[in-house]
Amino acid sequence: MDAPLPANLDAEQTANAYTIWREFKKAYPDLEGGTGLAMAAIVNAKAESNLRNVKTGIVGEDSVGLFQLNITNPHGAALVGITDRRYNPAANTRGIIASLEDSGGPVFDGLRNNASVATIAGLFRRYVERPANAAQRQSETEDLTFRLYPRYANDGARSLPTLSDVVVPFDFKTIGLAIAAAFAGAYALGVF
Repeated sequence: MDAPLPANLDAEQTANAYTIWREFKKAYPDLEGGTGLAMAAIVNAKAESNLRNVKTGIVGEDSVGLFQLNITNPHGAALVGITDRRYNPAANTRGIIASLEDSGGPVFDGLRNNASVATIAGLFRRYVERPANAAQRQSETEDLTFRLYPRYANDGARSLPTLSDVVVPFDFKTIGLAIAAAFAGAYALGVF
């Protein structure tokens, strides 16, 4: 199965959605329902940031990145240092995965019970993202799932393949940077 994306994403949103797929695949390759969980995460990133690496426009709130990790979230705070790595889509996704591990019990219960992808997305929003008006946001996120993933929204998460069976395109930018760094290191060591 190719990693499904919502329709009508631009290049930045597409790259960010694939980053979410890659990070969830690394974290949960064999989790039953993991593919539904990754889709739920993409729905949440769309709801939180429109799949963009931005800072919230809410006055008095310091939330940044795909999942709008707040500075008061320990996993968001851990990404802030000399540079704010919450703007890095992979780091931001790993931060929300850490939050999922901390507070996602209802999400994992939903996966074990083969809840629909839409239900998983709503639980993710309520218990992992933890926005104001959580019950309302949960319902809105479930509705958003039907718009973004109409083919999968009603599917039981466990009926989908595991993430190890999902094909996610390579991240050529990261691979290119790694190759450039290797050449620079080799050059600095006098190999060339």
